[in-house]
Amino acid sequence: MQPDALQKESYSKEARAFDESFLTNPCRRAYDLLGWQAVNALTLPAHARILDVGCGTGRWCERFLDQGHTVTGIENAPGMIATLHAKELGPRFTLLAGNMEEVIVPPGSADLAVAIGSIQYCTDQSRIIARLFEWLTPGGRVAVMVDSLISLVCGCLQTEQPEKAQHVLDTREGSFTSDGVTTRLHLYDRESLKAAFANAGFVDIACRGLVVQGAALGRDGCATAMRADEDAFLSRDAALADHEVMADCGLHLLLTARRP
Repeated sequence: MQPDALQKESYSKEARAFDESFLTNPCRRAYDLLGWQAVNALTLPAHARILDVGCGTGRWCERFLDQGHTVTGIENAPGMIATLHAKELGPRFTLLAGNMEEVIVPPGSADLAVAIGSIQYCTDQSRIIARLFEWLTPGGRVAVMVDSLISLVCGCLQTEQPEKAQHVLDTREGSFTSDGVTTRLHLYDRESLKAAFANAGFVDIACRGLVVQGAALGRDGCATAMRADEDAFLSRDAALADHEVMADCGLHLLLTARRP
């Protein structure tokens, strides 16, 4: 299968349990809440035009709609689209069904573009980042969440997989597997992610880690801490992540930037 077809099949298999997983998987819940907290702190105009690139089942679309914004979602996986349609998000939501590398979006049509765990699967990273720039109005903001290269390397070492850790570090590639379907993804560290967006023309670039305690505690340790006291875990993590030097400790990276 081609990469796009693999991604569509993989994420379609995830769709049914996708929303529930943010309640049952403590690490997934943590990075989702911490990411939303950081993005929600961005200054946006009232009734902003939001573009959710790889919107999945519309989890973040619902949040933006609840704030009174207008949302356009881009999604390619049929299973995700079916779940999204069932939510009936209303007249302020528009779905563009298709590959984010090919779908037509009018230039300068978004005040904020978010891509939560999505662009890392694109074949041409430079092109999709350039498209994000093109889709924003001058002064518009972007928020992108990707898996962390360093976190995956640390995770392989913690689970005694040194050969895999070395391979991931050498190739800067990871993989996502759902129900036997595996698709590859690009991995970034803090500096390479910031450089990619600077090369596309973005300014005011900042990068923070999400679940930065993951480097020390591992996923199992973070899950245990979340179950013990979620509020304390999230508060401590957010305070640590305010220091950008901690970004590469995070399970995920969240980059924000502005189109000048």
